[in-house]
Amino acid sequence: MSPISSCRSCTNVGFILIQASPWRILSRPSARVIREYFYGTKLLKEDEIRGIFPGCVIHHERAFGLVKSYMAVYRKAAGPKA
Repeated sequence: MSPISSCRSCTNVGFILIQASPWRILSRPSARVIREYFYGTKLLKEDEIRGIFPGCVIHHERAFGLVKSYMAVYRKAAGPKA
């Protein structure tokens, strides 16, 4: 388990943020549904993304110097146009 995923304060911040999300405000889910949604979400590591999307170029979207998300971009091989 990585230090970030086991960070209790990170989990608390994430759980607090979900309380103010548009999903929470508009759909008004129960506390049980919120817990299941929050703790049932798994963030993928870069090597897992590469395994799911072989042959793709993986781009990193950053915010404040930290990787915020990954984008898998398929690049066609250069060759004659059909």
